[in-house]
Amino acid sequence: MITYSRLVFGFHQAAFNTAIVRQTVEAAGLLDLELHGIFVRDPELMGAARLAGLREYRLLGNRVEAMDIGSLAESIEAAARRAQDLVETEAAQKKVRSRFEILTSAVGEAIHAAAKASDIVVLCQPDSPLERSSEPYRQFLQAVSQSKSAVLLLPRRSRSGGGRILALARTPEDRSIDIARQIAERVHGQAGVEDMRSPQHKRHSTKKPSERERLVIATRDPGNNKLFSQWLELIGERQAPVLLLPSEPEAD
Repeated sequence: MITYSRLVFGFHQAAFNTAIVRQTVEAAGLLDLELHGIFVRDPELMGAARLAGLREYRLLGNRVEAMDIGSLAESIEAAARRAQDLVETEAAQKKVRSRFEILTSAVGEAIHAAAKASDIVVLCQPDSPLERSSEPYRQFLQAVSQSKSAVLLLPRRSRSGGGRILALARTPEDRSIDIARQIAERVHGQAGVEDMRSPQHKRHSTKKPSERERLVIATRDPGNNKLFSQWLELIGERQAPVLLLPSEPEAD
């Protein structure tokens, strides 16, 4: 792609499972971008662990114990190493350029520091209802929705295979149309355009697999940049990644 240079993802541990990493690597290959994985150590977690009298419930053994700060730190470092190994292995298999970075920061601060206007930030939905309702994920969702970067929304369950690159356009000049054509030409695929203002663009459940989308591209409504609920619903319905472009190109 011409407009963007990196696909930035991670920021919360739920992103580093095999299925999501494979989806993300596939998207980086489709968009011809460098994959930049970011693992965040939350300083508030370590700070909470140092509070006198703080205890944790151990599923193994069904007991409550004093929180072990050393063990917690080791667990976080081990999770970071596993995440890095997974990203590097999957990226190498697909011949996707990749980097990995570990940051000690709150989630919102990490996104602000790491994601540039020339990046696409990945937002994936965790499978677990507990994770989706957790405070780290809430912070992550809020920070991404307020970011000026483009955002790639990944469904919890995706369909494998091909499909067209679809632009959901508000006007004939919508930027999503040109980017959809660029991607389709590069991968020798088919581009399509649907009017986003028409309710018919949601009627996709009866389509044959060959008529479905490999990627959906849309431009954020300038008045609704912070409202992601409609987009999160759309990726669940279409079972395809949705690339949301800023309403206007942003410079670093």
